[in-house]
Amino acid sequence: MTLARWLAAAAMLLLAAPATAQGGGGEIVPTCRIATAADTGVAEMLRRPAGPCAPLARATRGTVWLDFGAPPQLRDDHDLHRLLIDNHRVHQIDLYLARGDGSVTHERYDPDTALRGWRTGGYLSMIVPPSAPVTRMLVRLGDVELITFSRPTRLMPLYVDFRSERRDAALYGLALGVLALTILVHLALFPAIRQRFQLFYVAHATVLFAYAAAYSGLLLLVAPGLSADGVSRLISAMLSAATATGLLFSTDFIEQRYVPRGLRFYAIVSAAASVVCALLLLLGPDALTAPVYGAANLVGMNGLALVVLVLAVGAARGSRTARVLALGWAVPIAIGVTYPLRILGVVPDGLVDDGAMVAAVTVECLILSLPVVARIKAMRLDHERVRERQLVLERQAATDALTGLANRRGFVAAIERALQIGGPSSPVALLMIDIDHFKAVNDRYGHVRADTVLADLGMLVARAAGPGAIVARYGGEEFVVVLMELDLKRAHTIAERIRAGVCAAGADLLDVTVSIGLACGRCDAIDRLMVDADLALYDAKRGGRNRVEMASAAKASIAA
Repeated sequence: MTLARWLAAAAMLLLAAPATAQGGGGEIVPTCRIATAADTGVAEMLRRPAGPCAPLARATRGTVWLDFGAPPQLRDDHDLHRLLIDNHRVHQIDLYLARGDGSVTHERYDPDTALRGWRTGGYLSMIVPPSAPVTRMLVRLGDVELITFSRPTRLMPLYVDFRSERRDAALYGLALGVLALTILVHLALFPAIRQRFQLFYVAHATVLFAYAAAYSGLLLLVAPGLSADGVSRLISAMLSAATATGLLFSTDFIEQRYVPRGLRFYAIVSAAASVVCALLLLLGPDALTAPVYGAANLVGMNGLALVVLVLAVGAARGSRTARVLALGWAVPIAIGVTYPLRILGVVPDGLVDDGAMVAAVTVECLILSLPVVARIKAMRLDHERVRERQLVLERQAATDALTGLANRRGFVAAIERALQIGGPSSPVALLMIDIDHFKAVNDRYGHVRADTVLADLGMLVARAAGPGAIVARYGGEEFVVVLMELDLKRAHTIAERIRAGVCAAGADLLDVTVSIGLACGRCDAIDRLMVDADLALYDAKRGGRNRVEMASAAKASIAA
């Protein structure tokens, strides 16, 4: 419940951000938008009556005049005002302020210069200086593509806009911080699991971060020379890319049994189409702007509808993952649908507040992180269980089931580890131990009792050899002991301890005895030491058994 409340609070906080961008406090929007010829001058426009006019077609291109009439804010000549212009494709903006004495003030604004004003929320910003009471305010937009025109130009007192801009900047910063943290966390988690859906999710969060950075104006801090058209293209391209990455993530993240193969294939094709639109929006020539925006809107609508279909099918088939994803996607999809509908004029401009999509996708990332992290955790646990089972099987394969000591395979692995730790020149002593007349023990007492003797004798040998020794049942009634970093004298002492311990066990070990062959040398010559110790063992057998016999090389070293 605590996490749910926190997410709800974050959603309310972020979704409240765009409302501040509307300003309030004396804001005014144009009463009329008029398309004219490129050479239409301000004098001709001033002769036209102010007031409402016929709606302007969304696909209008060329020169457009915005008529504000006589803004009541400009009747006081003491306050600065700010004109906020939507970041649509426009290459020249002219502001005309007409006064009662017939004079007209002209201010020019170039949206393609690095010195242009910029406002959080994706607005071009132009300061309107104090003036005598204004009887008419006109704004000329030159070389404009209204196909991306979605928000009306607005005028508000500068002190009012400053307050809202500070709030907006803080909340957009929060959104960017959440998205950046989401990207870093899931990139850090990727090496642990290495699943494809993680890359899709990081790609989705990354394009949303780029969208939020462009929309908030942060991008202009690192790329101040980026034109207004470039920012507009980037914002639209990132929305198309977000549709693609969202589709790929959803279809890959939902369990395969819940989404039909044909639907997955269609989702991949639709994602590819969205990527193509995003690339054309970024890199395509100006001549293709209008058709590409139109195509991107259609592809985007198709992508959003397909996301809804994938989630609906998955949820209907019982996927809990699809239900959680539907919760995260609900608001972004609802807002995303309004963009193409608003551009087409189906829904009004003010239906969705400024920046609502930035807030919505941030909350989406917070919600979608929960099932992603849960899936990663579950996969990590499964991976650890598999690894544990593998280690158990490896230990079983290297362990003698009867005695619990290493078998021949485990002995070889232990010697390899010793070589890595101590180096090839480390001195070692090797003992080959064989139970005397063990066949007779088997014949007299049976295999079950004889196996008990083997297990007990193995424990005795391991205790006598010490914790640093490598002890293994090498086969049948034969054991091998490797003593690291010991000289011949100390190794012989341990061998005698083992032999005497077996004798002292008496009836507990059915009065068996052992013969031991001893060889010493370097760790990297273990194969040769095995041969020498085996020959010494045969000498101990021939010499009467129940004794320790040193290899010829060991005897020679003592004599020397």
